[in-house]
Amino acid sequence: MKPLWVIYVLAFFGTAIWFFFGQRQSKPPAEIAALEIARGNIARTPSCYSLDSVLTANRLDGTASDASVFWTTRVRDEWTMTVKRGKSWTRYTFVREGDVMTPVGLSFSDDLPQDTGMEKAIGDLLAATANGSVPRMARCGGG
Repeated sequence: MKPLWVIYVLAFFGTAIWFFFGQRQSKPPAEIAALEIARGNIARTPSCYSLDSVLTANRLDGTASDASVFWTTRVRDEWTMTVKRGKSWTRYTFVREGDVMTPVGLSFSDDLPQDTGMEKAIGDLLAATANGSVPRMARCGGG
């Protein structure tokens, strides 16, 4: 009868590890990455750039050696991107609304400024697209 509690403990910890770490991905699925990202303002204005283009422009697609990026999802159509640089991290939460990924949450590690609003944070990500190195959405004249 004693070995039975060991099985329960292992099952509990296995489930906990899967729940917290098993759903991490290095990038969002292609169907999510292809969606247009909203600007982060109250009107949820589309940006003319896909999530994938914004990630590529900011080197958050796995090409930056100084940043570790992972995506998690726990609720349908809600994705969280965590960007770690050293001991600092920034976490962006997006919700799919039709064909747009709308930012709905933003948090930072304690060593980063806490007064950055959603619109500025997303604006900073979108600023990297200004040099034209990534394509715009087709509806905005891109390819």
